[in-house]
Amino acid sequence: MEDNEELYEIKEPKKLTKEEEAAFNKFQIVGKIFTIALVLFISYEMISLVIKTKSPLIMPFAACIILAALVSLARAFNKEILEKTFSKICILIFLLLWMGFVGFATYSVLKAGASLNWYLILSVFWIAGFYMIYKYLIKKN
Repeated sequence: MEDNEELYEIKEPKKLTKEEEAAFNKFQIVGKIFTIALVLFISYEMISLVIKTKSPLIMPFAACIILAALVSLARAFNKEILEKTFSKICILIFLLLWMGFVGFATYSVLKAGASLNWYLILSVFWIAGFYMIYKYLIKKN
């Protein structure tokens, strides 16, 4: 019985020595610098890709990737409001892409007069899209 009681006993967290605390702070600073460098690199690559291709189709994908990098940056600096804002914008762009693609595919299937199988396949994508809209935009967490 005594062994089980030790498992559930709440212990004080170990106090860090000054050297351990300094090393931990340096590690956090290096992590933040790495995050900033990664965000800048990803943003540069996405912007240069959009400029090189001159295609409007790549812009939403580039925006999502840049926003995801900004979410990581906000998380690294404990900026919860920015993190939630960037996340919501990224989700909104993704959902617009998803529903736009499914709408275009449904229009193409209707215009082509395809078989019932195509409508069944597309219905799964419609359901998934509406579920994502409900879960991420309508339902309040």
